[in-house]
Amino acid sequence: MHVFRAVLISQLFFLGFSNFCSAQAERPLLTTVCAVMRHPTKFAGRIVRVRATVQSGFEVSALFDPANPSCDGPWFERAPKQDQAPLSGDSHDIEFQQRHPIFLVEDENMKRFEDALRAVVYPRKDGMLVLGGTPRYMVTATMTGRVDYAGERRLGFGHMNHWRVRFLLSSVEDVTTEERSYDWTLFSREPIRFPRGTIRGKLTDAAGKPLGRAWVEAIPAEGNIPVICPKVLTENDGTYSLNVTPGKYLLVVNRTQPAREDVPVLTTYFPSTENAASATILNVADYADLADIDIQIHRTLRPRFFEVQVLGPDGKPAIGAYAYLTQTNQTEIAGQHGVSHVGADGSVRLFGFEGLDYLLWADLGSWPRKQCAPVVRLGSDSNDHPRVVKVTLGQEACSKQEDEARSAAYAAQKR
Repeated sequence: MHVFRAVLISQLFFLGFSNFCSAQAERPLLTTVCAVMRHPTKFAGRIVRVRATVQSGFEVSALFDPANPSCDGPWFERAPKQDQAPLSGDSHDIEFQQRHPIFLVEDENMKRFEDALRAVVYPRKDGMLVLGGTPRYMVTATMTGRVDYAGERRLGFGHMNHWRVRFLLSSVEDVTTEERSYDWTLFSREPIRFPRGTIRGKLTDAAGKPLGRAWVEAIPAEGNIPVICPKVLTENDGTYSLNVTPGKYLLVVNRTQPAREDVPVLTTYFPSTENAASATILNVADYADLADIDIQIHRTLRPRFFEVQVLGPDGKPAIGAYAYLTQTNQTEIAGQHGVSHVGADGSVRLFGFEGLDYLLWADLGSWPRKQCAPVVRLGSDSNDHPRVVKVTLGQEACSKQEDEARSAAYAAQKR
């Protein structure tokens, strides 16, 4: 009996000690942003508590230490909610979340934090472009979250995978705000209404089925076309709603976007023409609501595949290279289309469409040591034999090829 009691007491002590250690392991480690950035391996996977200010702007979401703003800061993201999937589905994101699970705490503190981050100021001039947005406040808080370290051999976090360290936010306390400094003759704290009208409708394919995730754009019916025009993605049911300043417009789908597998259409103008001269001009007045401006695609493109093999300067498969196509039937299109990494033997299958002309690109490495193959033109009447391209050009020649493509696209903005 005494032996049993001793064993039971020891087991209870062990369980209690284990639970205590577990609780201790989950207790946030009080530190600073600068300390985390100096020794990321020390904090990797740890739950920490830091006093930090959010730095948000054009392609930036990061933190900095308000006590020492000169030191680097980590990329900033919010942890998933309890009922959400991992952040992006990337393998390393899933791995981080499985090894050190953390979730977002949605309380009053978090609401105040988010409301402050969403607060903006408003330009007093219509059409004023402000890169990076116009946040009203510098938002500082005591933040609890997980430190993720990508290491030196993996893709990093954030824009262009630039950040090696990420802070994944779980909860906040002691939220404070400081209004940013603006020229209040140019900006307002309250929203300003400018003259606007609305164009609404639905996009359908040749069979009458809705087309979602396609860009619908309103371009001026006369004169030059600005680099940036009002545009919006259609919903899954094909519907769209677009706000524009009063004026005369042509409504167009896929004007500067290549045909994709899920949107297999060429540039089409309202109501159903690929020729701008045959399009219907829409006259939009202030407060106007133009409904039922439906666009129907009258032909659907048929898929075509290009078999490509990319070789390195030594004639061996260019492991780590990628290849893509640029659609050239519309000179406004200069973006990448169907980017694919090559296989172990340097081969890749690229998706395109029958009846279209393309440029075939193949790149290896990144700036400033990027290498590439001379661009290859693929006409709509090209045969289906596999193409072999060889990486022989250096960074300067690669940049020249790309610049020429962009120049052709921008030149096409004028009528």
